Amino acid sequence: MQFRNEISDIETAGTFTDLQCLAWLRARELDVPKASEMLRKCLAWRKEEDFDSILEWEPPPHYLSEYPYEIVGEDYEGHPGM
Repeated sequence: MQFRNEISDIETAGTFTDLQCLAWLRARELDVPKASEMLRKCLAWRKEEDFDSILEWEPPPHYLSEYPYEIVGEDYEGHPGM
């Protein structure tokens, strides 16, 4: 709860699960201010690098013709295989 109170001013803080919060705390040996600082730096980096839109990337037109691929099934975890 201390960590959640510390990050309550972050607009996406309500979407973090307990496990995600615990991961940040464990990364900083349960030091709430350090975990909060680390989370804020991570979020700032994601925004600066526009990381959340990485999956919106479209390959150049020649890419698919020069580097063809085919998805032929799934691996044992259900992920697409090439």
